[in-house]
Amino acid sequence: MKQEDILSIVRHLLSAIGGYLVIKGIDNGLITQGSGVLLGLVSVIWSIVDKSATIDGVQGALRQVATFVGGIFIAKGKLDPTQLDSYLGLLTAVIPFILSRLGVKTTTTTTPTGY
Repeated sequence: MKQEDILSIVRHLLSAIGGYLVIKGIDNGLITQGSGVLLGLVSVIWSIVDKSATIDGVQGALRQVATFVGGIFIAKGKLDPTQLDSYLGLLTAVIPFILSRLGVKTTTTTTPTGY
């Protein structure tokens, strides 16, 4: 099964779950952000397994997840924005080292088009 097929299935499942949660009273904006985070994670995990992930792609997805989760903690009063910034800065410094140990490529290779 191709990555696009898996992501399509996940999108449909998230839409169905999101519709149910809206009926139950959960904020639609939160559902939209959560769906984006989950799709990003599925895509990054697939790329890591497929050995096509780059550090930039993985870092972007992890920042998105950390920001989303941090926003929930801020909204619940468990974290303040300054603390979130500190944690995100720490993640930005540590993630490249961890990913290099996992064998994730540091750059994307591109092929020129039109030749």
